Amino acid sequence: MREFNKDPNSVTLIICRHIQGLPFINKIRNAIKGKVVIASDNLRVHEAVTKLSWIDNVIWTEKKDTLYTVANDVINYLGKVNKFLKDVGNGQDIVPKELFFWICQPEGGMTTQRIQDSLLLLRSYLGIFDDYRINGIILICNQASIWEDEVLKHVARSRNIKVKVIGGSGLKVLLSRGFILVKYFLRDLLNILGILRVRLKGKIKYNPAAVIKDEIAFQLCSSSDKHVENIVPIMKALQRKNYRTVALCWNAAGGANKVRKEGLNVEELENYIPVSIILSSFFNLHVGRNKFKIKLKELLLDHKFYYMGVHLAEILLPSMHYFMQVDLPQRYRLDAALKKYFSLHSPAAIKLWGGGQMVEGDLVLKNIDAKKKPLLMYWFWIVLDNPYDYFSRQIDLFLSSGIDHEEYLGKHGVSSNRIRNIGMNRYDHLSGFIEKHSPSQSREYLGLSPEFLLYILYDSNYIVRGYLTAAEQMQMLSSLLTFAKQNPKVALMIKPHPAHRRGMLEQYLKYHSLKNVFLIDRDMLPYHAINASDVVIMKCSTLGLEAMIFKRPVISVILDEETRWMVYGKAVEYLTDTVELIKLLDNLSRDINFRNRWSKDAINRQDNFLKEHCYRGNTPVSDLAADAIELSLKGRY
Repeated sequence: MREFNKDPNSVTLIICRHIQGLPFINKIRNAIKGKVVIASDNLRVHEAVTKLSWIDNVIWTEKKDTLYTVANDVINYLGKVNKFLKDVGNGQDIVPKELFFWICQPEGGMTTQRIQDSLLLLRSYLGIFDDYRINGIILICNQASIWEDEVLKHVARSRNIKVKVIGGSGLKVLLSRGFILVKYFLRDLLNILGILRVRLKGKIKYNPAAVIKDEIAFQLCSSSDKHVENIVPIMKALQRKNYRTVALCWNAAGGANKVRKEGLNVEELENYIPVSIILSSFFNLHVGRNKFKIKLKELLLDHKFYYMGVHLAEILLPSMHYFMQVDLPQRYRLDAALKKYFSLHSPAAIKLWGGGQMVEGDLVLKNIDAKKKPLLMYWFWIVLDNPYDYFSRQIDLFLSSGIDHEEYLGKHGVSSNRIRNIGMNRYDHLSGFIEKHSPSQSREYLGLSPEFLLYILYDSNYIVRGYLTAAEQMQMLSSLLTFAKQNPKVALMIKPHPAHRRGMLEQYLKYHSLKNVFLIDRDMLPYHAINASDVVIMKCSTLGLEAMIFKRPVISVILDEETRWMVYGKAVEYLTDTVELIKLLDNLSRDINFRNRWSKDAINRQDNFLKEHCYRGNTPVSDLAADAIELSLKGRY
């Protein structure tokens, strides 16, 4: 490699995101004069380059900034994006104009989440540039991080910092961009194939001569067990009151089958899409594209899209294309299905997906007949101060599980007569699991030796910027693996979230290959792992609540020190650094008396928390929910 920075007073930043980039590191050495900083969020890279004497600093690429750092700006730029999309929507007549928007909730995906990702990445990159006075950047390219690399280039360009890309030719980058567009096309094709599979297996069960009335519908847009478990008990409780309940499914064929096995009614909305819409949504992927391209040129010149000197529109281009090619056609189909469904059904009540804040729930709100408006309901599990929450005035009934929920809803302008504090029904079924399986049986099920002195469960969750960074997950993993290596009589179970992307975590565990560390399948329900554990470690997760029900002490480690993640009140042990965590785990593993005292105190606090959020005497929470729904329905008529 030719000399890159000749100035001995310069500072060069090397971005190496993946272990595949390590072979390039030593090749770079003679090309650089001055100080060298390497940034990576991969622990393997950190461990490898810290041994190199010519490297001055090894740092994390991304800060531990949370969503709260940028939420106001995200909402601001979301408004600008939606204004642009509205203008695009006004220029065509095929897809309903009201479908041209991005939701307010950044919960993964390629749209609103990418606005939040962009702002957090910008802040991280600029922080490195300023803190280390970077003069030049060497970017070791990898196909898995094309978008992040492009953001880096935009930010560097805004600061006149030269970027040298190695490990990926311009042709490869161009081909990768082309492949992304092809992937979007294939993604939409898979969406259509999924719809056709549902239609081939099922049919609409209704009398076309009459509109079905007085249903209580529960939107289900996921096949996850936890989402099915949310609705099944209440559906059964309402049926015992002689109401007709139905799971209104979309993109959830597996979930529909699970609900059917419970003897409950299911309507799969894919069956309601007119064939003409299926065909037009695929063959007219260019809908709005001409005006979209014209408006896009204007957008790229719009100075309102600058953030800290960087033009966001350029960074969000892949998301814009994704929306037009994948999200919009699928919305078009769902919108058509809902129109057909509501022409044949007049539900008395609907439990909205995401409370109307997610796309699927929002489209229900857009399609219900204002004159025959059903009772709209939603419920909460754990209060998280979410700056993106916007509680629709159309929601009639909020089911809450604690006083703190009532207070939170009140702060958002929800009147007390729209709230019913009933507890939490989601985990009613766990008592049966606990009675059926002992901890030793769960350990045997998971293949754990009974000889371990302490069983630890770590909920590694999944990486989403604003909630959990790669640096946080990797720092936790490094500390826990070091502890496990030093304590072979301690079993460490690691349970990723079902949405976890396999890769870096698995590679790191395989690299260290410790016999007392066990990776639990991400798709497996966590109940055996919780039952097998003596203590549960997490950041902020509903798994913590499940652990309380199993009477397992919970430790919440919040490395970003954001107090708003402390959603369990005084019920759990909160720590803000791994040193304190390891000290606590060391005491728990070595001092049985300390462990007994600590566990007893933790379980008492957790039981008090559960009494406020899960239990209401001997009446099942699902029955209380059914009573609240019935009372609200009677109050409407």
